[in-house]
Amino acid sequence: MIHYQNNETADKNNRLYKLGTLIDDVMINSNNCMIPSEIMTCIDESVIPFTGRLLFKQYIKNKRHKYGIKLFKLCIPPNYTISIKVYSGKEATVDGSTNLVMELTDPFLNFGRAMVVDNWYTSIELAEILGQHDTYLIGTLRANRKSNPKEIIKKKIKKGRII
Repeated sequence: MIHYQNNETADKNNRLYKLGTLIDDVMINSNNCMIPSEIMTCIDESVIPFTGRLLFKQYIKNKRHKYGIKLFKLCIPPNYTISIKVYSGKEATVDGSTNLVMELTDPFLNFGRAMVVDNWYTSIELAEILGQHDTYLIGTLRANRKSNPKEIIKKKIKKGRII
C-alpha cells in the first residue's frame, strides 16, 4: 500500500486529500520538459473510466466511458497536457468556468499567448480577465450566457467574420 498523506494531519474538506500533492508534483515535473508555444490549444474535460464507489464519480451520457472521474485539462500541441484539475463536485456553476480557467492557466499567463476554449468556458468576463494578463481568448460565445452585453448578442455577423 502506498500512502501519500498522513490521515491525522490532512485537510478533510479536500476530497482528494489522500493523494496529497501527487497530482501537482507530477504536473510540475512533466512541465519542466514542455513549455507552451504562443497557442494553448484547449481547455476541455476528460473522463477516467471508473465504476467503483466514489463520492464525486460522474455519469456523462455522451462520453465513451459513461461512468468515471472527470478531469479538466489544459493542453498544448502536440497532444500534451500541461495542467490538470480533478472535478470533485465544486465547479458546476458558470462562474466556476472562469475560475477554473484561471486556476489551470495561472502559471502560463503574462506571456502574450492565445488560448482556444470551447463554448462552455467562453465569456466576456473571461476574455477581459485574460486580457489583463496579456493572454488572448479564442472561442465561440454562447448567446444565452447571463453576462453577455445585449449589443453583442443582437449583432448579426456573416460566416467567417468575427467581432
